[in-house]
Amino acid sequence: MFAASVPPETAIRQARTTDEFAAVAAVQNTAYGQAGPADQHDVDRLVDTVAAGGTVVMATRSGQCVGAGMHTRPVDGISEIAAISVEVAHRRQGIAAAIGSELSRSVFAAAATPFIQAEGVAEQGLYQRLGYRSIGAIHIASDRRLPSLPIQTPRATLVPRGSDGVPLFDLVLDEQVIGDCGTVGLPDATGVVEIRFGLAEPNRGRGLGAEMVSSLAGWLLWQPAVTAVVAESSGSNTAAREALLRAGFVQQYAEDDTRPAGSGDQNPVRYALTAADVAARAASRPDHAPPRQVGDERTTLLNFIGYLRSAIIGKTGDLDEQQTTRPGVASGTSLLGLVKHVAAVESMWLHHVFGGLDPDLLFDDSLQPEDTIESVSALAAAVAATSDRIAREAPGMDTRAAVMPFGPPRPTLRWVLVHLVEELARHAGQADIIREQLDGTVGR
Repeated sequence: MFAASVPPETAIRQARTTDEFAAVAAVQNTAYGQAGPADQHDVDRLVDTVAAGGTVVMATRSGQCVGAGMHTRPVDGISEIAAISVEVAHRRQGIAAAIGSELSRSVFAAAATPFIQAEGVAEQGLYQRLGYRSIGAIHIASDRRLPSLPIQTPRATLVPRGSDGVPLFDLVLDEQVIGDCGTVGLPDATGVVEIRFGLAEPNRGRGLGAEMVSSLAGWLLWQPAVTAVVAESSGSNTAAREALLRAGFVQQYAEDDTRPAGSGDQNPVRYALTAADVAARAASRPDHAPPRQVGDERTTLLNFIGYLRSAIIGKTGDLDEQQTTRPGVASGTSLLGLVKHVAAVESMWLHHVFGGLDPDLLFDDSLQPEDTIESVSALAAAVAATSDRIAREAPGMDTRAAVMPFGPPRPTLRWVLVHLVEELARHAGQADIIREQLDGTVGR
């Protein structure tokens, strides 16, 4: 590891006070495309980082913060260095290198190994000069292609904003930004990515935090590079912990304590969510009413498609593998077979016909001996992720499909989505009947 010298008239030190955290957040926000003073949830995010065992560093000149960076709490012997930012007027003067060097030293002092996920050539060159070496690449959707993410509350949505390659979203309600969320860096080598979120005080206590986290985590778990989403909060932040639990996250234990995480304010509370957790939650969810969100045509159709997917997967809840593969009718249709079939139909129409996916990449909808409730549910979730992205990135509902499946004219996105509602609704009714035949459980 090579230590970078501190530029003249520059001081590098840890941020410790509320005012210092606010100055750091302002520099980072500007670097990531959100100019203006930091608000309270920006400060809380940095306070939580330090409370959890991480470090926030600031570079000052003449008493003013001109650069900043942070590293996460060391877990399993490693810590991520992230969010290194320098004001435009002070760049190319060695400040970023000095911040990176100080953060690296801090991680080594904690008996851990620092790692950095650098995207651009300039970033890679900077860290190579500090002694870092490349051990692989991680890919995630660029912020330039990030979709807006729906939440349940009417007139509210998660809108992407510039993030220098790291997914960040503003929570917009009635055209006003009332919160934000995003990842702390990119996924690690095992596919685990950490998220953070914040909500303006007047809008807390309404369930918006849980909806925001659920939407963000669901989208992340649809990305090929992500295997799990984790979040940490100080033990006293009850609202954040409740939001994570309502979003389906599972509370874990502190790394260095035998007590449950969060049993004391000094212990960070750590939560995790995997694709398997999401599938299990969907499978255990009882029949529920159709979505009542107010949205445009595309959002309404996608919400109903998601509702019907969930209803079909939910029919496998509380059943064993043998029950889900038992034919309910003479044709051989089973519950798990329906889950895989509707995923295949969705893939064919949205991925191939509308999106132009090579038909050789489509999968067979017939059940295989190795198929399980978990594996088929995870497949359905992955298909749903791609479907949602394709549908939301299309220019409009009148956009024509890439493939002409049954002669001219090529179907529009509107036709494809309506057809999928019809297709899934038909099979949801079949799933109702098969489940009632199995154990008497009656659907809606």
